[in-house]
Amino acid sequence: MIQMGNNLDWNTDLQVGFLIDKLDHFGNDKLQKKLRKLLKKKFNDKKMRPEVVEFNTFILAKAHCNNGDFDKSESRITTEKNLHSLYQDYVKRSSKLLRSRTKRNRSEIESHGILEKFLTSIPKCPDNPGHIISEENRKMIDFIEKSFLHIIERSWIIFWAFKQKGEDRIIIQNEIFHRNYDRKSSSSALHAFDELLILNFTRPLLKSFDHLLQNINNRVENIEDAFKGSIKIGITNPELASEAFGILIGELVGGIDAIHTIIRQITRIEEIQNSAKQEILILNGFGEEIRKTVNNGRNLQEMKSKFQGIITTLKNLQISIRELINQTKEGNIEINLDNFHSAVIALPIQLREVKIWADRFMDIAFLSPESGGELSMLSKEYSSLDQEHDEDIIIKARGLHKTYRPSTSTVYALRGANLNVREGEFLAILGPSGSGKTTLINMMAGLDMPDRGQVYLRGKAISSMSDNELSEYRRNHIGFVFQSYLLDPRLSVYENVALPAKMAGKTENLQTRVVELLDNLGLKEYANQDPTKLSGGQLQRVIIARSCINFPHVVFADEPTGDLDSETGKQVLLYFRKLCDEKGIAFVVVTHDQEMSSFADRVFRMKDGQIVG
Repeated sequence: MIQMGNNLDWNTDLQVGFLIDKLDHFGNDKLQKKLRKLLKKKFNDKKMRPEVVEFNTFILAKAHCNNGDFDKSESRITTEKNLHSLYQDYVKRSSKLLRSRTKRNRSEIESHGILEKFLTSIPKCPDNPGHIISEENRKMIDFIEKSFLHIIERSWIIFWAFKQKGEDRIIIQNEIFHRNYDRKSSSSALHAFDELLILNFTRPLLKSFDHLLQNINNRVENIEDAFKGSIKIGITNPELASEAFGILIGELVGGIDAIHTIIRQITRIEEIQNSAKQEILILNGFGEEIRKTVNNGRNLQEMKSKFQGIITTLKNLQISIRELINQTKEGNIEINLDNFHSAVIALPIQLREVKIWADRFMDIAFLSPESGGELSMLSKEYSSLDQEHDEDIIIKARGLHKTYRPSTSTVYALRGANLNVREGEFLAILGPSGSGKTTLINMMAGLDMPDRGQVYLRGKAISSMSDNELSEYRRNHIGFVFQSYLLDPRLSVYENVALPAKMAGKTENLQTRVVELLDNLGLKEYANQDPTKLSGGQLQRVIIARSCINFPHVVFADEPTGDLDSETGKQVLLYFRKLCDEKGIAFVVVTHDQEMSSFADRVFRMKDGQIVG
């Protein structure tokens, strides 16, 4: 269930979900403002303000009502018409933007111009191949616009639910489903709102993927034959031919990447479908009709397998075209002249269609189904104090989400991460680059704040702490070993290690502590050395010594052995283990190094912003 607010004093819930164009930031902000304004006007209770958020590729809204106005069907119907009208205006805007966005850019026009010149140098060239390219491109855009409009027009839900009594009412794809809610026998339909919203969207999307799959299959077979022929054609301009074939290779590379994206999208849809089964089953009273409406009835494993087969075909096509590039050096090429021209025209247009589809719904691959099919949305659900705090838990992370927008794209760095750090334990977090490991420890250390979710330090929420409180906690209780060294070049090794203790006022036995740390890390003889004269591995060990000087509650380490040879790295990990066991320091270590597992108490693996095992 999508969790939005925790109010109890109401008798009617309204939840709304709209599919959006992720690239239209201005339009999405405008839609949110209009939606919030409309709901405030309709639900004007100051204690229960409507909530509107952008979530992945949807805008979601929820409003509560504690009077009897919406027990009357006329009030609900009027509100539904207002909501639908608001979304229809957005759909019209989205359709216009799609056409302007999919016009050929200068780079594509130049590439098509090169292909046109090349085709005219080959026998049997049709009249005006450039016009044919433009016309085929126009037809493709018309088809995509029609398909996208079909999807977005159907990808919205309006959902009424009652706490005590009344008629639950769901509008999906312009169909209305309703039931008389019985508290004793009816399960809350709100638990399935997110599943219905997503599955409703994926039904027309998967239908369009079917058409895309059919189009690619039909065209690629003909295209593949064109580049495997026995007719020798003389090449009068080898440079032009090589440039044209190079363009086709580039299109193939982009097309293969796009199909991989579509496969990831289908995989995510499959996971959501599996997590949604139980939630959909509990919709007592709505009958089979609502399940049929959102059931796509497709074998997604088979669909993915077919797309994977196309990738194999496109890779083989790359090999064939590279062979033609080699042949151009000899002044001729071997092709199937009967359909070569049509293939050269069709290939970039077909692959452009694939890329447009993949880009348009890029974010679907990052929808986050959590346990029980739930999609948690707002950090407001977490209190400033952890009511179930265990004394030995230093840091608790709950439902952490973090999204970045570096340009027109969206990066889902964290998608619902949960983790506890206990006293004196060694945690290893493994995963490939970009999986969210560094973002996670930055959140847990209070160096960055999550968009949703909460981090608790000794039971107190970071979001409720002042900057001074948080700085003091980090200074006294947290150590850091990051990939950038951040040592002061004006200070000696000894002075750099001692600096955090002096800043925190922990100077008792400081010299003994510094010397002991440097000795254990094989740096005792470098105590008076200038840090700029040390090797990368030596600098890393100085950072480790500095992070442990105050014997903090927890040390966060990002690739601490990355610059060390295997033997030195092993010695550092053994020292981490010793500090865990003897001093009770907890270590949270982010790494690619699988060997770290043998030193850790617990090992977590991250993928696509989630802890997966």
